[in-house]
Amino acid sequence: MISTTFQDPGELVDDELSLLVAHLEPGRIEEGWAPAYRFAMWVRGQKAGAIELRLSASDFIVQFAGQVGYGVEPAYRGHRLSARAMLLLLP
Repeated sequence: MISTTFQDPGELVDDELSLLVAHLEPGRIEEGWAPAYRFAMWVRGQKAGAIELRLSASDFIVQFAGQVGYGVEPAYRGHRLSARAMLLLLP
């Protein structure tokens, strides 16, 4: 069984990139929705995108959705924000 007890991720900052918890998704495993942390990506006080860390390894997640989903606003693309955000999420 997947735990839906969320931990405080602490401060997630890399130079001017900050990740702030936007939502804790408890998930609905029976519907294919994994528990997840959803973070907003902020750069110098502006929202630059979002990244989601999914806490399940269901067949749907593994085959289609993936453990991580992200989106970067057009003005912030090309600055490796998603890669930098992933490095912040690793610990």
